[in-house]
Amino acid sequence: MSNLDITTDAGIKALSETLGWVDVRAYGAAGDGVTDDTAAIQAAIDSLTVGTIKLSAGTFLFSSTILLKSNIVFEGSGIGITTLSWGGTENNLISFSSASSNITIRNLTIDGNNVAGL
Repeated sequence: MSNLDITTDAGIKALSETLGWVDVRAYGAAGDGVTDDTAAIQAAIDSLTVGTIKLSAGTFLFSSTILLKSNIVFEGSGIGITTLSWGGTENNLISFSSASSNITIRNLTIDGNNVAGL
């Protein structure tokens, strides 16, 4: 990992993936409660086969269901409040297949009342 510049998104991605976690902000999630973060968070989830998806304090707005997969920890910061805010029309904010296992969700608040959010 020589010459790794952790002041860039690419550097943060490379370091975090090496350590077994990814921060959704490195994939473009804003966490501002206004921007649709669905694609960025799904990209972060899809980047790992095993590890932790980290969401820092903020409000992450969703317009469609995200798919969690096996051996993933989906984790809020634990410092401040991390909220998943539902702005979509589907029935589910989070989904996983019947074959999924070892999924952990912690330190998150879920707000399903933001239907007009997007």
